Parts: sequence; structure tokens; C-alpha cells
Amino acid sequence: DLLAEIYSHPWQKVIARRQQFYGEVYYHTTHKHKGLQPHATTTTTTPSNNQKEEECNKNDKNTSLELKDILPFLHSKCQPFFGECGFPSQILINEYRERLGIASHFENFEAFGPIILTISLVSPIFMTLKKPTERTNACAMYQDIQKILLEPRSLLVMQDDARYDYRHGISKYRWIRLSAFDKNEDICRDDDYQRVSVTLRHVLSTRRKVEVTQDECNEPKTEY
Repeated sequence: DLLAEIYSHPWQKVIARRQQFYGEVYYHTTHKHKGLQPHATTTTTTPSNNQKEEECNKNDKNTSLELKDILPFLHSKCQPFFGECGFPSQILINEYRERLGIASHFENFEAFGPIILTISLVSPIFMTLKKPTERTNACAMYQDIQKILLEPRSLLVMQDDARYDYRHGISKYRWIRLSAFDKNEDICRDDDYQRVSVTLRHVLSTRRKVEVTQDECNEPKTEY
């Protein structure tokens, strides 16, 4: 099945959680990161005499797996959502353990296309959607707040208002209160908790492209 296929491939850990990139390597952060936002569409590691670059390279080696390795599990069911846009250029796998969350954010408008799909696997989680009065990640005034339950094997489609007007995030709460929804018992996000997300999206040519000299991988950071 899809989960078994995912775990048959190598993981990489540049941020707090493990990831796999199929297709183009790109992940947006608040800081400039040459490994996650390479200037070229593929990431290569070359010898360097630059001390900062060598230090960053210890943990920031990003490699892309082939889209074809995961396509048989996703193409027929996911392609119709993208229509004339064609199949996306990136499939990103994230593994969430314990209470790892996601800061409330918009998917960067210059980096990703108008339709984003996310499949949830293994365990459920609540995601919070917030419609800020200003279309920024920093705005703390909201017109609307919605909480949705992402169940295992569910598909979340972000487009139109959900893509451009609402931020999304996952808090670091300890308990997933399913009993309120008549869905079995509550789940504790303890050492055994695990969730895997599969995100499909188009990476745009207008995305951030970081040269080695612009890298800020040692700076304080926020992960989305």
C-alpha cells in the first residue's frame, strides 16, 4: 500500500520532522535556506572551502526521489483535481511524531500553485483554519476560525478561499478529543503517536532561489 511504499524509501531530516521529496526539492521557510530552496531545480553537494557552507551541509543535504516511484499510488485518484494544470511537480511527505505541529500560515503564493492536496495517513489530527483580516502570516485578527478533523486516509483539497484567504496550522496540543465527535476514544499524542501527510502541489518558477552566499540556515527560524 501507499504507506509501505513511503517507508521503503529513505528519509531526510533538515527540519524538526523527517521528510521525503518526490520531484522538485523545495520547502518554504521564514529564513533563506539553500538546501530547502536551492537555486537550481535539483540539489547537488560539491566540495567547498567556505566554512559556513560546510557547516550547513552537515544536516542540509536534500535529495529528490523520482516521481514515478510514488505515482502508481496517487496519479489516477489525484490527477482529476488538478485538471488542465497537469500533475504536480512535487510530492512532499512529512512524518509527524508526538506533538509536532505546524505554525499557522498561508502556503506561499509565489512558490506554489492554486491547488494543493494533502492526504493524511496513520493517525487523525485536528487542523485549524483561520481567515485573518489581513492576508499575512502575522495577522492576529480573524474574520473566521474553523477546526477540521483530518482522519486517516482522508484528502484535504486547498483551493480558492481555502488556498488564498485561510491560513492553516496544527497546534501542539496533547489530546485529540475524538469522543466529542462520537469517534471512539480520545488519542494522546505521546511517544507512540505518528501521522504521515502526503502533499501534492506545483512548485512555481517564481519560488525563492537561494544562493550559497544568501543562506541563513544558522539563523533563528520558524517551520511551517
